[in-house]
Amino acid sequence: MVIEFAVGVLVASLIALGYVIFMNVKFKETPSEGHHDAFDRETKDRYIKNITNVMKNFNLKTIASTVTEFMYCYIEQTVAVLKKVGIRKEVDIIEDGSFDRDSISDNIVISDGKNNFATALLGGKIVEKYIDNVTDKVLYEKVIEKGIYSLEMIRSDHIERQNANFCSNCGAPMKIEGDFYVCPNCGTKYTTESANWIVANVTCYNYKTENRLTFLYFIPVLIMIVLAFIANYGSWKMKVISVLYDLALLGVVLALCAWLTKLMSGLNKIAKYDKQFSRKSFQKRVEYLVRTYERAKDLDISKVKSLMEPSLYERLKEQNKYDEFYMLDFEIRKLVVRDFEIKDDKQLAYVTLDVNKITINEKKKIKKKKGKYDITLYRHKDTLTDVKLNPEVITCEGCGRNMNLTVDGKCKACGNTYDLSKYDWIIYDISDIK
Repeated sequence: MVIEFAVGVLVASLIALGYVIFMNVKFKETPSEGHHDAFDRETKDRYIKNITNVMKNFNLKTIASTVTEFMYCYIEQTVAVLKKVGIRKEVDIIEDGSFDRDSISDNIVISDGKNNFATALLGGKIVEKYIDNVTDKVLYEKVIEKGIYSLEMIRSDHIERQNANFCSNCGAPMKIEGDFYVCPNCGTKYTTESANWIVANVTCYNYKTENRLTFLYFIPVLIMIVLAFIANYGSWKMKVISVLYDLALLGVVLALCAWLTKLMSGLNKIAKYDKQFSRKSFQKRVEYLVRTYERAKDLDISKVKSLMEPSLYERLKEQNKYDEFYMLDFEIRKLVVRDFEIKDDKQLAYVTLDVNKITINEKKKIKKKKGKYDITLYRHKDTLTDVKLNPEVITCEGCGRNMNLTVDGKCKACGNTYDLSKYDWIIYDISDIK
């Protein structure tokens, strides 16, 4: 009887958790179409080596033609901070054979008809070291035992259609003018560079953390089953203890379900409004915006002007006083969407982050800070998620050119100022770590 009761509690708990996790929120995670083998292993290693080495040798020329303008600006600012403090960053990736290439989207090419997108992944033990240039002393070290180093790559789809000589922007026949392919219909230009893969973003994360935490959830269940078997052949006191434990566990599970439902309420609201909403894409976008903002805040806030609401930029520009401490590492431990609403033709997402921030000053003093980080994101009310698109690439409304984002927020072809909120989330308001 005791065993049956324990099994009943277990089944009820699993149904409750299953409903919350699998039924309550339905997210589109990644594109289903695509083909493998965007580039070989040698090419992938060369890109990763170029990105990691520039933090050590400070030779920005080595990445000038292999990253987007925004990525170049981010790396340039990071190098400026390293030089100012007198340190260098070294990254070692030690492959250990535990990285399962088939379990994640490595090297899959996705096309939206105008651009190709791919993710290059390298897994293993990742060690990041910040080293004093004078003493060679390691000032700060971060070790990820089971990590993935990820490069998000983009390029013009014109290379796939070059033989047909059609513009990938409007479909008209292309003409060759000097070093450019020029569309006489919409004015789109392609250079040889636009046909090569370039890096739009770099991320490094631990892919084993969630598995370890999931295992911990089974410990109370194992205790319940063992206790039920013991009580089944024990005294009535053991049976009472077993039943009370089962009821307590069921109460904890139901409380956890209520907490998870509240935790995902903001994501739910976005998903109901945007049927193609991707939780992973949203989390990556938030991390990208916050890291880029934190880096620009160290030196020049104008570098992220196009990533924030105009009045916020003006306010930050007036009040911004550069701290003596510069960002070394910024880790987002948890992301919660508190609420979501449509207001004044804007989608507003209110987000709270649990973060770890590591900073250093010119005296090489390191400071660690943990806390809450509030950020409000917005995009135009008609903007919906397209999981195929990378926000680094937009179509200029002025000239129709398919272009990568620029730091000044203007099209390089016609000078038209673009509104990035019509393509993806940008910053509406932001606070310091509490």
